[in-house]
Amino acid sequence: MKDVGIPQLLKYMAAGIDCVAVTDHNGAGWVDALQSAYEEMKVNLPEGFRDITVFPGVELTTEDEFHLIVIFAPGTSQKKIEQFITSAGYIGDCGDHSGSGSKSFLQVLNEVITLPEFDCIPIAAHADRDNGLLQTKSESQSPVANDRYLRKIFKTGLLSAIEVVDTEVDKPQSYIQSRLNLSEVVGSDSHGFRGNDKPGSRYTWVKMETPTLASLKLALVDGQEFSIKRFDDPIPFNPYETPDNFIESIQVKDARYMGRGKTPSSLSFSPYSNAIVGGRGTGKSTITHSLRAVSGKQSELDEDTTPYQTYSKFMQVPKSKDDFGALKEDTEVELIYRRLGKRYRLIWSQITNETTVFEEDGGDWKKSQDQEITKDRFPIDLYSQGQIATLVGENKQPLLELIDRSANIDHDELQTAQLKFCAKRSEARSLKQVADQIPALERQLQDIRAKIQKLSQSNHQKILTEYNKFHKQKQQFESKKSETWDLINRLSGFFLHEEIVSTIATPSDFDADIQAFTNSLDTAVGTTKNAIKDSIEELKTSVNDIEAVLISSNWKAKFDQALKQYTDLQNQLQSEGINNLKEYGQLVQSEKELADKLIRAMNAKQQLKEKLKLAKEDLNEIRQQRLKQTERRILFLRKVLSGNNYVKISVRPYGSSAMVMEHAFRDLLSAKTEFASDIYIEGENGRQGVVSSFLNAAKLQNQEDRDRAIFDIQSLLYNVTTGADRQTFSARFRNKLVNMNSQHQDFADSLLYWFPEDGLDVEYSRTGDGKNFTPITQGSAGQRAAAMLAFLLAHSEKPLFIDQPEDDLDNSLIYDLIVSQIKATKSKRQIIMVTHNPNIVVNGDAEMVHALNYNNQCFIKNKGSIQDNEMRETICRIMEGGTTAFNNRYKRLI
Repeated sequence: MKDVGIPQLLKYMAAGIDCVAVTDHNGAGWVDALQSAYEEMKVNLPEGFRDITVFPGVELTTEDEFHLIVIFAPGTSQKKIEQFITSAGYIGDCGDHSGSGSKSFLQVLNEVITLPEFDCIPIAAHADRDNGLLQTKSESQSPVANDRYLRKIFKTGLLSAIEVVDTEVDKPQSYIQSRLNLSEVVGSDSHGFRGNDKPGSRYTWVKMETPTLASLKLALVDGQEFSIKRFDDPIPFNPYETPDNFIESIQVKDARYMGRGKTPSSLSFSPYSNAIVGGRGTGKSTITHSLRAVSGKQSELDEDTTPYQTYSKFMQVPKSKDDFGALKEDTEVELIYRRLGKRYRLIWSQITNETTVFEEDGGDWKKSQDQEITKDRFPIDLYSQGQIATLVGENKQPLLELIDRSANIDHDELQTAQLKFCAKRSEARSLKQVADQIPALERQLQDIRAKIQKLSQSNHQKILTEYNKFHKQKQQFESKKSETWDLINRLSGFFLHEEIVSTIATPSDFDADIQAFTNSLDTAVGTTKNAIKDSIEELKTSVNDIEAVLISSNWKAKFDQALKQYTDLQNQLQSEGINNLKEYGQLVQSEKELADKLIRAMNAKQQLKEKLKLAKEDLNEIRQQRLKQTERRILFLRKVLSGNNYVKISVRPYGSSAMVMEHAFRDLLSAKTEFASDIYIEGENGRQGVVSSFLNAAKLQNQEDRDRAIFDIQSLLYNVTTGADRQTFSARFRNKLVNMNSQHQDFADSLLYWFPEDGLDVEYSRTGDGKNFTPITQGSAGQRAAAMLAFLLAHSEKPLFIDQPEDDLDNSLIYDLIVSQIKATKSKRQIIMVTHNPNIVVNGDAEMVHALNYNNQCFIKNKGSIQDNEMRETICRIMEGGTTAFNNRYKRLI
């Protein structure tokens, strides 16, 4: 490459290239000028400038006409590269691609590349093309070069990579048999900056913490498995694409053993793979427990387990130096969480024992209006030390809950169906109380109608009608007479108290004329008053006269006759049990009320039928929702474990273990240990009790048979609880169920939708190759942990934080499991592992490692990637087996 300068570098910058290896044919005359040009650009900052790292080198032609790319460290001088070219035996003109050398490809590797003064990386140039080391004859795998010669080259182990233009081209058998699996890189091979040769047209992505020769060496040794990706890889790869959710950092401030003083302990994480290492007592568990506190994951620990007890002891403020507790009064934990591109800051305070949520807004943190911390909002899969072991014990409930969380199996639909069923059954009970009144109402109505019928006979009815008519007329007359006398009394009372005094004036007060007028008024008033008094007396006389006439009238005779007939009839009916003829009206009213009640009761009876029908439909919906839960669990496990060579998990509908089922059923009944023979017992005659019946039902292979058997058991329990069955179970147990139902009216209904939980069959492959799967109960502690770790790594896209998963895990299992699973997973989910095993760190390909230490308090001694030399030394120093792990991974590089 000639005349390289600022314009050419700007083209690579514009193409988004971060590093460029500039390797001219058999020469390095451009090196110093190019580096000077770049230094000038850093000062002047021309438009389009961005940082770029230039790796100088040379594409060397050997005696056997193979091309060898040799890359040197950034900043290597032209003189040093020319010294290498000379040492490699090149005898042609500098920069001449057709020049030749005096040393073979093999000699250059053995005699020059290994010289300590030349720190460089050898790569076979365009190996599948002309002058390429692996070029084959047309339509065959036979190499153009001698096969024995190639084997000698491969045997040196000195090649770091091969440049391959077309990865689909067959390679010689000698290379395949060598099992080198060298990194296959590609470059633009740009000479004219046009067409397919332009910058960025072909490139290789290399994972490096910093672009140095040492980092490049390590990345090439890692190869496609870890650190090398090509632009033409069949599976698209975006190195800058991050998981939707990941933890950016966690900070511990003013804890008992960490974060004291002015500077809190802060750990920043990669979105991909992370490791936290350190010896005992260096703060690894502090990070784990702090994350659990700030992320609200306390409820995921079972109170009966060691992880819960350990966490509880940690989350205390000690009153003395010998007390449990790793907190202080002012301890705070801060978590920065990136969710769907938005940053959140969660701060947990020991003072309030609560977490406050902040959102980033224009570079500032503002308190979020939504303070909820839920599994959906800030998803994290967090497993403390020893917690994995609880997932593979006899109680599969923790594992089942994990599956439900991971598969987003929401129990709300099932609970809603249960609530609807209970509501309708409650309404049905109320309707039944009304409908149950029908027989009594019918009897009462029959009696009343019999009495009314007697009173309604034709002769009786005529007498009652006549009496009621005259009685009503008399009441009207008496009422009018009373009103008249009331008027008379009020008028008489008015004139008795209202006297108008005559006006007697003295001559000095009035003139004679006005006195005459006044006297005239007095006279008029007196005349009127006397006239009114006379009218009142006349009215009194009229009332008395009218009443006297009435007494001797024809109407009075008819009234007296009606009254006598009524009295005679009353005496007659009293002898027949009807005490009061006035009861007729009451009976008629009562008949109407009872008839209305009966209609309502009959309507309630009809509504009861409808309500029970709807409740039955709701119960069927409950069963369907319960079946859906099982189906979703099966589909989820089938999907996430498809092709998994380590673990298989299958679902047994309603098939939880006897221990789990008995515990759940006793919780329903609030019965701790009693009623063993009715609930569950294992004896000489086998198993017996309700749980045994459920276990037998769950074993049925046909779904319809299984569902019918489950329903029969539920119905039996319901009938016993409601008192319909007085034979099944012991009397004590029957009384227990009946009493439960009397205390809780919906208890019997709840028995109709109580289902045993699903069971899980976990199997693992002893060989780790997807064959010979064995029940996990037959495996060692390490094999059980390996199976669970395989599942945890495969099943979700949430950030995964595991504290010391290697406990009871064999090194061979760690290597096989960690390497394959982390590689397959970390591009989709963030992984953070707290560990003291170097194989997890080294072979797990952690992008970020935090090494913890202790000196009066826990602190972060070092952080970075394993490409960093200081970090590698730290790992080798503090982790037993660290050097071996690095040697196994990087072969000769340690």
